Amino acid sequence: MVIYVSGAPVESISTAICLFFMVYPIMVQIDFAEVVKAGRNTKPVLLTLLVNWGVRRLRGAALA
Repeated sequence: MVIYVSGAPVESISTAICLFFMVYPIMVQIDFAEVVKAGRNTKPVLLTLLVNWGVRRLRGAALA
């Protein structure tokens, strides 16, 4: 797929997505060693998943 601006092809979507994932960690200075350590502690990870996939969806459905 390609993004078009005024009928002219600008960038393929797959290239834009790959570039984003290559540049974003550098911009926010993510320390991947800390990410791995955080993933080993399951309680905060499970709480985050519960809130993101459960509570937020129910709240969105209630507001709709």
